[in-house]
Amino acid sequence: MKGLVHYCIFLLGLLLFSQSLFAQKLVKENRYKSWSVNCYQQENSEKQNCLLMQTIVLKETNSRLMQIAIAKQSKEATARITIPLGVFIPNGVTLQVDKGEKNAYPLLHCDQQGCHTTIRLNSIMITGLKAGNQLTVTFSDMTQRSIGVPVSLLGFTAGLTALE
Repeated sequence: MKGLVHYCIFLLGLLLFSQSLFAQKLVKENRYKSWSVNCYQQENSEKQNCLLMQTIVLKETNSRLMQIAIAKQSKEATARITIPLGVFIPNGVTLQVDKGEKNAYPLLHCDQQGCHTTIRLNSIMITGLKAGNQLTVTFSDMTQRSIGVPVSLLGFTAGLTALE
């Protein structure tokens, strides 16, 4: 029960952090192939909050299709995935590393930035992401047509290590 309370507090903190991210200034960005570690700082504060991120952009329109942001606190990592508005919410999102097992997650809420899910990354998931080449994030449009978005895992291990 105590672990569940800590997990809920961590998720709430991640949610509040990600929403307040827009009020923060980017102070440092380091690239790790397809991933980057972005550090943000609130005005009048010394503390930096860093995230391992990858944003998938549509080439045709140069607009954001999807974003993955990973926060790390102690030995726990949490991923927040943001997909576009106009999706079929009940289907949630499915994650698959290479040809491995598909894992489904519910969408938690939508706002002007898109629809979001937050996933606690356990050690098995992190090991799979480090060993993999590609993560596929699948969601459904309003007609329930599946859309699979490939996410390169090149640089994930180095970025996660730098986040620690």
